[in-house]
Amino acid sequence: MSIERRSNRAHRDGDRPQAMTLRSLVGSSLLIIAVCTAAIALSGAVGGAAAQENVTAEFSYTPSDPVPDERVAFDASASTASTTIDEYRWYVDGSRQYNDDPTLTREFDTYGEYDVRLEVEGENGTTAEQIRTVTVAGDGPTAAFEYDPASPVPDERVTFDAAQSDSSHGEIAEYRWYVEGSRQYNDDSKLTYEFDEYGEYDVELFVEDNGGKSDTVIRTVTVDADGPTADFTYDPAAPVPGDRVTFDASSSTSPEGEVAEYRWYVDGSRQYNDDPTLTYEFDEYGEYDVELFVKDNGGKSDTVIQTVSVDADGPTADFTYDPEAPVPDERVTFDATGATSPEGEIVEYRWYVDGSRQYNDDPTLTREFDEYGEYDVELFVEDNGGKSDTLIQSVSVAGDGPTAEFDHAPSTPAPGEQVTFDAGPSTAPDGEIVEYRWYVDGSRQYNDDSTLTYEFDEYGEYDVELYVADNGGKSQTRTKTISVDGDGPRANFTFSPDSPEPSDRVIFDGSASTAPETEIVGYDWYINGESQYGDDTEFSYTFSEYGIYDVELEVEDSGGKTDRIVRTITVGDEADIVDNPEFELARDAPSTRSVEVRPGETGTFRAEIVAESLPVAESRLLVDGDVVANRSVESVTQRFSHDFTALGERNVELEVVGPAGRSATVEWTVRVQGDKPEIESVRPTTQRFDLMTGDTQTFGLTATSDQSPTLDYQWTVDGTPVGSTDTLEYTFAEAGMYTVAGTVTDAGGQTVSQTWNVSVSAFRSRPSFASQSTADQLSPGTESELFTFSIRNPDVNTQDANVEIITELPNGVSITGARDVSEGDAGLQALVGTVSPGSQDSMRLRLQVTDESLRGEELTIPYQIRYYPRDNPDQYAVFAEERLTVTVSPDRADETASSPTSDSTPGFTLTTALLSLLSISVLGRRSRNGN
Repeated sequence: MSIERRSNRAHRDGDRPQAMTLRSLVGSSLLIIAVCTAAIALSGAVGGAAAQENVTAEFSYTPSDPVPDERVAFDASASTASTTIDEYRWYVDGSRQYNDDPTLTREFDTYGEYDVRLEVEGENGTTAEQIRTVTVAGDGPTAAFEYDPASPVPDERVTFDAAQSDSSHGEIAEYRWYVEGSRQYNDDSKLTYEFDEYGEYDVELFVEDNGGKSDTVIRTVTVDADGPTADFTYDPAAPVPGDRVTFDASSSTSPEGEVAEYRWYVDGSRQYNDDPTLTYEFDEYGEYDVELFVKDNGGKSDTVIQTVSVDADGPTADFTYDPEAPVPDERVTFDATGATSPEGEIVEYRWYVDGSRQYNDDPTLTREFDEYGEYDVELFVEDNGGKSDTLIQSVSVAGDGPTAEFDHAPSTPAPGEQVTFDAGPSTAPDGEIVEYRWYVDGSRQYNDDSTLTYEFDEYGEYDVELYVADNGGKSQTRTKTISVDGDGPRANFTFSPDSPEPSDRVIFDGSASTAPETEIVGYDWYINGESQYGDDTEFSYTFSEYGIYDVELEVEDSGGKTDRIVRTITVGDEADIVDNPEFELARDAPSTRSVEVRPGETGTFRAEIVAESLPVAESRLLVDGDVVANRSVESVTQRFSHDFTALGERNVELEVVGPAGRSATVEWTVRVQGDKPEIESVRPTTQRFDLMTGDTQTFGLTATSDQSPTLDYQWTVDGTPVGSTDTLEYTFAEAGMYTVAGTVTDAGGQTVSQTWNVSVSAFRSRPSFASQSTADQLSPGTESELFTFSIRNPDVNTQDANVEIITELPNGVSITGARDVSEGDAGLQALVGTVSPGSQDSMRLRLQVTDESLRGEELTIPYQIRYYPRDNPDQYAVFAEERLTVTVSPDRADETASSPTSDSTPGFTLTTALLSLLSISVLGRRSRNGN
């Protein structure tokens, strides 16, 4: 490629010849000669500018396909100029070569394309240039290597040789070795390396020739051999706690190397003994996993685990206590010397009273019980091998509790009068009263003495409660209602001057008011029903207009009773008072007192003045007592508008006020309501679920409202309020069905609710029930077994189960026998029994038909089986509610006895039979009764 450029430099004069006209035939000859001389000079200058210098730039180079580091000769002798070439300038990739000769010699270090530019300049400054691209190319090197040995093992020296690498158009100038990506700082063609561990390793060779071209080869070297085998023995083979056990790993092998590391673990815990043998003592009974880990010099490893059993018979817990029937504060001694450990020794005693650890670890414990009750005393014993046993005995601490009683004087106190309450009549027959608490209307009085002095501030009836507790923790409460009463105050006042004029300062004096039994603590003054914010005995006021005014004084005494007096005052002569007609105000719109609007809505309120003539007055609109608009009355129709923004209930009044305090008002109750709140999430998400008695469940609501600034939460359980936040934690103390409701209310009274139905059971697992009918036909006068049923109380339960059967028998049918149930046709008297956890019991029920008229009849006998925790029949649950169908035999031939025939008509009357199961403990009685 060549590019040729030329430039010309022309010389021009600044003036162009101009033709001249002779103005006169007569002129100076000297002027003519000068003009001619100038014309000749100008003509010569123009002719010289027309001449041009021609310059061309051209060069060649050899060799035409150079390689790196090869000398290249550039020759510009083919360049020409019409005059002479004064200068040659050479550039390689834009860089000036400081050789201004027609030839240039240059070596290129690396492969690539290079722009060579020749610029020549002629004698007159004319320049030309040529650019040619020189390509330096060639094949790069090839990387290759061998290594020996071909299958190395750990720690064996391996030689890597790159002699097979070559570079056909140059020579290899650099070698680099990498093992697993890590540079080995040995840049020779050979590398010696030792691999420490088994595995596969990537070895990489990088070569680069003198032109900068490179190549890479990667080979994977496998380092492998057979690993070790872990094995050990231990002695003794059946150790007991405290025995020294020796573990020996000398039988472990490594056929192709040597075992370089031993590690021992007992139940996963590293034993810091890395020898082939380990000595260990087991403190407690149990099975222990002993693990041996071995590793050879190449990093291969093996593991073996053996289970070592450490065993022996454990201890037996036993104790006695004295006295056997303690009372509160009596010292009781518990003695565990009867506890035994046949194959070892007891090394630890722990005592617990009602689950609370007693920090006395001796075989004996001395304890005083502060309160009445049943206490579970537990003894825990442990032998030197870690085996243990536990025994629990129930200790009953009993006695009669106290009786609360008190007197008070005076019997009918007045407010502010000191009343003394005396608990002296209270008694504690089996102990002593150690605590008194006084409450007045439920408020605790922090005086825990047997007497209390109290002053009642106000009139009323007050509940005074005395709580007493004895040293055993039993208590009783006594409440009496105290009446605080008396005559209230009497309001009275004077004013001066007696006949005030407008602008006169009138002094009102309430000092004539009296409170015979207390003292007056408050004075409130009103003029025409408006409070004057004066609470002193004296009050001054200046009337600005003529008129008749009602002045009212309300007084309150220290007991909270009040009295009022109203006096009418005429300001000015009566003739000067404006003759204003009496008037009333009638509601027009909205026509109803209650109004509902949405936030941002404008409410319009309109009322009509009812009077003989239009009064002189002012009308105004009040919202929650604040005046929001007012104007003079100019027509009978009074109309105001108001914008409601916040949610809630507002009291709106449209009032017309005339002179002398005359006024009329209509009211509306405005409820500002927006959209209901939205419930975003509930917890739990299941609306019906089961719990156990004593379980605590958390309920939660998350609600939002775009229009209400606040949201109120209310929680109820079966309609009873129990909480007022967005979450509720509730403990279900008794079994039964509960309805839990959460209600969210916004500022406008809009509500949204969520309910849950919770079934609470007293049993962790429902007792199982099975029944079998053993007779489908009854014969009059003959006893027949009707059915058998059984109940099992699962052992996961913690409470005994009482079981009942309730049945309705037809007239003429009676129960003749049932296990543990007395006979009778009017009803059953059942023994109260239980089925304890993990036990099962059964019952048989026998009937007899006493009415001969029932022969051939089909009888339906309904029954219900229910169960409940012992001593809590109100918490019952129903097993089954079923009906048995039996027939009464129509034939007498095979009957050996008959019963009197009843004249009653067959039918059902409610005869309720209550059958209760006994616990498994009645089996002994069963055998004696032959059942």
